[in-house]
Amino acid sequence: MAWRFECAIAGPGIPETEFERIFEPFYRGEQSRAQRVQGTGLGLSLVKSTVERHKGTVAVHNSPSGGAQFTVRLPAAAGIV
Repeated sequence: MAWRFECAIAGPGIPETEFERIFEPFYRGEQSRAQRVQGTGLGLSLVKSTVERHKGTVAVHNSPSGGAQFTVRLPAAAGIV
């Protein structure tokens, strides 16, 4: 048994060429730099490292209708359903 969480964000989506890099510390995509969006680029790297420490995975894909969707999968603890 595993837990699955999904989070969708609106907007133009994320270029597929940046899917792996967005989880790197301090990385800010081309769109966020061009639009002068504030942020340090640490959020997704913290999410990924925390999820992986709990033996889980995090993935991203673009939604056909626009925006992006993040999926986090975590193994259920023994005895918890």
